[in-house]
Amino acid sequence: FRHLYIREYQRVVNEVETPSYYREWVMQNYIYKGAEVARACRRQFRNFEVWKKEIAKLPDEGTLLIQNCGQGEFSLLVALTKKNLHIFAIEKNQEAFDVASHCAAIPQNLHYVNELDENQCFNLVLDQTKITGK
Repeated sequence: FRHLYIREYQRVVNEVETPSYYREWVMQNYIYKGAEVARACRRQFRNFEVWKKEIAKLPDEGTLLIQNCGQGEFSLLVALTKKNLHIFAIEKNQEAFDVASHCAAIPQNLHYVNELDENQCFNLVLDQTKITGK
């Protein structure tokens, strides 16, 4: 009976906890950081439809590297939607990195890093600037 419950719960989670479900929650994580950061977040979310398509293509498990993650909006959205996918997000701009890495609620599967371990292997590498065109 327990396995049935777990399977059914996972099915409901997959149906309900989509990028659209987490959109407002992610945006709320940037409001307290000031008007400039909140505006930048809203600008990033203009790419939401593109993000949804990209997230749908991602595997449910494995290790993902997101390069040029900016303030981390996309990375956070991916981590919340794909809970079994381990995400490493890297950003060269220190100010943007600080905003991303000091978010109020970073899930356990999301890791913001300044540099990569040369021994780290990734199933997939995404460059956020290529996704959003910025």
